[in-house]
Amino acid sequence: MLPRPAAVHSRFVGLELTALADDSLRRAWMQVQRTAAAELRLAALAQTLHVSPRTLARRVRAQTGLAAVQWMRHIKLRQVADALCETRQPLKRIAEDLGFASEASLIRAFRQVTGLTPMAYRIAHA
Repeated sequence: MLPRPAAVHSRFVGLELTALADDSLRRAWMQVQRTAAAELRLAALAQTLHVSPRTLARRVRAQTGLAAVQWMRHIKLRQVADALCETRQPLKRIAEDLGFASEASLIRAFRQVTGLTPMAYRIAHA
């Protein structure tokens, strides 16, 4: 595993695997990392963990303070942020690698969460 950038956006603080005390949420975090962004679904994630979507949503909220869908989105966008800082890959390639429907959808989601475009984030944090 590569080291994380020294300064990350405040929206991504606490999204590390080591920040999770619940073992099932650690498994969920790893599954979200492996799943294409366009295919992330709470019901599917809950099924892989053998819990109901409601149970998973309650655990995520209790542990992180975020809604489960928001938590999953932030994990994927943290992957984007890491790729922006650790590689020189074009954004189109990052979007493809992480399973976003399009480069435009990645830009839109990233800006909604961070307030920055991916390129502005790369400049500020790389």
